[in-house]
Amino acid sequence: MALLAAPRPGESRDELRHRFRLGQIYSAAPDIDKRQFVDQLGVCADLAERVSPAVNLNDAALAWAERFNRSGSRAGQPNPTELSAEQTEFLVDSTLRLNFDVIKVDPNDIPNLPLRSPAFWDDAPWVGSSILAMFLPSAKPRQRGLGSRVRVDGKKIWTFPPDCCARVIKLMRDADLAVSDATP
Repeated sequence: MALLAAPRPGESRDELRHRFRLGQIYSAAPDIDKRQFVDQLGVCADLAERVSPAVNLNDAALAWAERFNRSGSRAGQPNPTELSAEQTEFLVDSTLRLNFDVIKVDPNDIPNLPLRSPAFWDDAPWVGSSILAMFLPSAKPRQRGLGSRVRVDGKKIWTFPPDCCARVIKLMRDADLAVSDATP
């Protein structure tokens, strides 16, 4: 996305947004250096309606990638102490201002999700359902059955609450009713 953020000569930011018309950008456990991810997010986050990286602090594949690359933590398994003060401030601000949603995938909260699963979107029906619901027109995290939590450092993250399954079923029923009501 950061490569797309360069406008053509004379093109305004609004024109660039209109040209790409990016809706929901979802990154499932992004395997990119966290500092690089934050820097690139600063260049391009305003191009999309929403940007939602899913993080799993127990992801075995990302832990291996971090060791193999001998670099910082991966964006999908972040270590917040690696960020500069400016990057941290930008992330906190982004969760409040830029439609940037961090989705925390915690195997302790999601039934039957293997602890170190790198394929949580496939291994856990709750996660897969949330991803499918994300692509409903402009469905925000709360509308997808997720619960919000504001951390001590001010960052807002989205989690899978214990009643997630019931929330997703209600969401799908409500969406079906909305579609049914719209048809003659």
